[in-house]
Amino acid sequence: MLLIVDWLEGFKIGVWTITESD
Repeated sequence: MLLIVDWLEGFKIGVWTITESD
């Protein structure tokens, strides 16, 4: 479960980075 949460956190950070970059 922790791995999934960590993955989701990383995914959200990635999306945030793309949004901020855009």
